Amino acid sequence: MTALLSLAILFLIAFIGSYVYKKINISAFWLSGIVYSGIFYILLGYLIGPRVLNFITEEAFHELNVLFTLVLGWAGFLTGLQLSIKRMKRFPTLYYSEVTLSYLAVFLLLALLLWILNLFISNQYFNTVDLVMFSVVGAISSPIMLGVLLKDYRVPGRLSYRLQFNAAYDNILGVIAGGLVIMMGGWILRQERWPDLQWIRIVFPYLVVVAAVFLYNFIYNFMRSKEEKFLLFISLLILSIGTAYHFKQSILFISFLFGFGLANSKVPFKNLYRDIQELEKPLYILLLIFAGINLKIYTDPEIMIFLLLLFFLRLILKYVLEHKIYKIFEKDKPIPKAIGIAGIGMGGLSLAMALDYLIICNTQSVSIFLFIIIASLVPSDVLSIEYLKTILIKGNVDNS
Repeated sequence: MTALLSLAILFLIAFIGSYVYKKINISAFWLSGIVYSGIFYILLGYLIGPRVLNFITEEAFHELNVLFTLVLGWAGFLTGLQLSIKRMKRFPTLYYSEVTLSYLAVFLLLALLLWILNLFISNQYFNTVDLVMFSVVGAISSPIMLGVLLKDYRVPGRLSYRLQFNAAYDNILGVIAGGLVIMMGGWILRQERWPDLQWIRIVFPYLVVVAAVFLYNFIYNFMRSKEEKFLLFISLLILSIGTAYHFKQSILFISFLFGFGLANSKVPFKNLYRDIQELEKPLYILLLIFAGINLKIYTDPEIMIFLLLLFFLRLILKYVLEHKIYKIFEKDKPIPKAIGIAGIGMGGLSLAMALDYLIICNTQSVSIFLFIIIASLVPSDVLSIEYLKTILIKGNVDNS
């Protein structure tokens, strides 16, 4: 199958899938967790990919890599566009302190425990950068599961509000942390000796982002129609993504910075945000299919043990650390003991970060990394949504 025909089929699946997403109405919460995790689209990508039915051949898939980098860039841009400094000032500093400390605590302890665990794996699948990236992804939560719950049920205002803030803000921290790890990985974490002037290759994509934000602000007022402004935005986003891809920097992080720059510029971005949201669902489905096409299934016992231990370590750390941190900061507030389990869902950002890492470092260890993240999605999301149902809907809050 040619790349053009593969592209047409993928877009058709994405738009049909986004329509189905809007029509989904499932009463069983555990089934909602499975459906909204996106696992069916991931499996579909795996089936039509080169490892099963080969509808999308290896050659066509490589030619479509540019499309998938754009999908990743879109995800990063949307995350950055939500980070307006003016809007951030509406939230108390306490909220940011709690989430930042919780994220760092889970990240650091998970990194340490995974490093110790990796010492006992005879094949030594993962290097230090891989383990740090596992921890970066493991510390984030999924806003999607909260959205599923709030769509159909009335929940206690304060707690649901805090959980939404937590998930949104730790996603931002995850994108920043992942970008920094990828940027500095070869230098600090692997202790490799960089060639002369290598730092220019790292700095250049970030200079391009700054220039793109400046150009958008400068040219915007000369544009008369909405279509011209949208084309300007698309061209500058593609320029930022293409530069990141060429210089092997995080596509998510670079596009996040572009979104952050526009969100804090003088140019009004509300209309832009409304327009690009129309494409959010189809592009998210393309992201899931992209993950499925890239998926390789591993059955090595050591990999399965690592997967299970990662899942349970992440669950325990979120359960214990987040509750303790909230109790320290808000002694007199009714914070559920198991508030961390609400954040156990992984969602699309964890997949995007795994794919971002795979595009930059296409190695076996990163392929295993993607497999472990995908295998963790459904149990994490189902557990998250079942807990949310119990705590938020039934009001069964344990303040001990």
